[in-house]
Amino acid sequence: MSRKCLSKATLNPGQALLTPAWLLSLSAMALNDHVLKGAGLLPDALTGKLSDIAGMMVAPSLLAVLTGTKTTRGLLACHAAVAAVFAGINVSHGFANLWSNVMGLVGMPWSITTDPTDLLVLPLMPLCWALTVPAMRKGYRAWHDASVVGPAARHALTGLGALACIATSPPDDGWNGEVFYEDIQADVYIHNSNIDQSLTVRVRHLKQGVELDCADVVQNPGKYLQAPVFGEAFTWTMPPETTAAVYPSAPSARECHAVLLESDVMEPAVVFWRSDNIYRSSVPGQITSESQYTGGAVIADFGDEGELGTFSGYTSPTIVFPQTGIDEETDPLCERVDPGNRLAWSVPPAGSRELIEVEAGLDGCYAIKTALPGQEPDANPFYLCLPEIEFPFVAGDIVGISTLHALSIDLQSRDGVPVEEGAELSLHVATGSPSYNLRGMQISSVTEQSCAPVPEDECGTVAGKVNVSARYLGADQTDLTLGVNGEVVGNDGNTATVHVTYAEDFAVTHSSCYQGPDAPATEIEFAAVMRGPLAP
Repeated sequence: MSRKCLSKATLNPGQALLTPAWLLSLSAMALNDHVLKGAGLLPDALTGKLSDIAGMMVAPSLLAVLTGTKTTRGLLACHAAVAAVFAGINVSHGFANLWSNVMGLVGMPWSITTDPTDLLVLPLMPLCWALTVPAMRKGYRAWHDASVVGPAARHALTGLGALACIATSPPDDGWNGEVFYEDIQADVYIHNSNIDQSLTVRVRHLKQGVELDCADVVQNPGKYLQAPVFGEAFTWTMPPETTAAVYPSAPSARECHAVLLESDVMEPAVVFWRSDNIYRSSVPGQITSESQYTGGAVIADFGDEGELGTFSGYTSPTIVFPQTGIDEETDPLCERVDPGNRLAWSVPPAGSRELIEVEAGLDGCYAIKTALPGQEPDANPFYLCLPEIEFPFVAGDIVGISTLHALSIDLQSRDGVPVEEGAELSLHVATGSPSYNLRGMQISSVTEQSCAPVPEDECGTVAGKVNVSARYLGADQTDLTLGVNGEVVGNDGNTATVHVTYAEDFAVTHSSCYQGPDAPATEIEFAAVMRGPLAP
């Protein structure tokens, strides 16, 4: 079939609803769902498949009518959509739960049993096409008198078909006519505790790139987990007394999880829990008694008229925390470090290089042009920004450049004279690790316990103050102050000038937004000029 035919063919899907095949399938579906299932007249295996078979005939044409499809391409899309949903709910428990929850929003949750053997009816889809599509085309000679059976009949059948496809059969013989809500699979879930009012709630999961130090965050989740770390909202409209999983499918493998709950009638709240405390299990789709709650229950309690309600946890210790702001004043000694002071450098050429030109800018950044000794200069310089520490090399020096663990530049010769053994002059620039060993000098860091972690409001990262020190082996320790040059002296005459530009211990990281570690860790950044006893 040509692409032109697919896009321009004019069809009338409503005519298919009056074919004997479609009418018989609709009747079989309704009879099976509301009479035969559970009656014991036919084997359960047969009643379980009968509705699936009839649905393959009813649903595609019905979807085409409801979407106003008029082309062959659109009709193919309707068949494909029906097949995809049918396959999804029969191979994935998570998809089945999600679909049941979606249907619950219109008051018609499906009672779904995930059964991969139901996929055996999918080959009937081409039969549906063959029996219904010809009736949609112009010139089709119907079995009925069009003057008697007109648009009104088609509209009525559309309504009956939609009702048959979304309405569930009674769950048991004691059904009293109320809607039955399918059980859900969940670790943590929301329960609308109101008996006569629906609840619209927005659930926001952690963004990609956000990682948590669970031991730190649990101290104050409502403060440490701010809006920037949460993604777009999934909105659920929950009928009275119903439940909804905060993760419709199993959450990713984490030590702990967090979501943000928002609603126009509720105070916002952070839900935070550890994976080893709450497990995924079957939860009633509708809860009418506290005895039905499990450990993962988050209860929406409506407020009095004109007042906002609250979310609360069922278990102790709680998993629900009111979200607080970060406007409270922080001790100046514990404030976050300005990330604008961090070091920066471009990728330098490695190995033995001659410094052809060293040009210092007013901003503390150097443009450094190099060449292989005795060769033409490189086309482009590399750049290195050093706050408060002067670049210790000059044009004409031969240096060794390494980027193995940090950027290290070592003097090899000056004015044509090789450096004598022990006359070290080197520059080291490093970022990332909480500790470094630089040729006998140890740089260490430790979190300041008197300072609680502090969140920032742009990316939502949370970090605490870190103290940094340095010492040569066997010599006294020197405590280093952020942003100030520190002089470290060894027993054998070695000295070092160390400038720490950044030091924080992260409890919440956001790698896609904030320059820092990909996961919670202590990160320090420094530049150090080290000199041997005979160095100039």
